[in-house]
Amino acid sequence: MPQGTLFNLKMGYNVVNGIKKPRLQLPRTYDSWIGEYVYISSVNGNIVLSISKLNESDVKRKISYFSNAKVKRPVIVIPDEYSSWVECPILVRIYNCGLIVVAKSE
Repeated sequence: MPQGTLFNLKMGYNVVNGIKKPRLQLPRTYDSWIGEYVYISSVNGNIVLSISKLNESDVKRKISYFSNAKVKRPVIVIPDEYSSWVECPILVRIYNCGLIVVAKSE
């Protein structure tokens, strides 16, 4: 598999009823992905987002954008099971084949 493009980011969040919900904001170079759907699964402790379903338990999410932002940036709401990742440094590797792997940065 090709190397993919690596980004050092921080897991963001949305506040819903006073609770921080994890979200992944992608770099603007991926604006064309807004409106696409991805499947989210957990593989070896990492978050994997794919255009194809990998497991029956995968969660389907739409890549959206901040509605109140001056510039649209792609964002994906991550399942609550990753709430401990909020504000943690993360490594995001994006492959051209539509695969995104997110790992906690040490």
